[in-house]
Amino acid sequence: MLITQKEIDDCVQRLADSISLDIKTKFMNNMPVFIIVMKGALFFGVDLLRKIQLPVIFDTIEISSYKSSMISSGQIEIIKKESINIKEKNVFIIEDILDTGNSLKFLIDYYEHKGAASVKTIVLINKQKKHSHDIIPDFSGISVDDKFIVGYGMDINDLYRNLPYIGTFH
Repeated sequence: MLITQKEIDDCVQRLADSISLDIKTKFMNNMPVFIIVMKGALFFGVDLLRKIQLPVIFDTIEISSYKSSMISSGQIEIIKKESINIKEKNVFIIEDILDTGNSLKFLIDYYEHKGAASVKTIVLINKQKKHSHDIIPDFSGISVDDKFIVGYGMDINDLYRNLPYIGTFH
């Protein structure tokens, strides 16, 4: 076990409070659209949105770069697109982990190209390593060493997503 359920819950609450304040001060005239990156960020995204004390609009996108491996292929594939029109909307991408940075960079570019008014990023886990892209999340939860982790939505070959904590996989 690397991160307990209690530590995750505390982190999600802290992020929700910070995001709520950001929305109240910057986006009340144009409510943001939250995009949960499937499947990894599902648990995190749902828990986070339930703790934001404002009305929220959300959708999901499903992408993949791992192709049944523990190492990213570097090639991002969109499996399911969001259904909400995000043109001129403030988009908050909810991602489980910032690892290489490839997926988050892809999504930032994707939503900017689709005409989003702004794009902000929220990550639960930020791996402490040199990312392929100079991405600094707008909202970041827990920093961890460069290990392969599972649980709380994160998986290996679709297994272990349902763990209520985050652990390392050897």
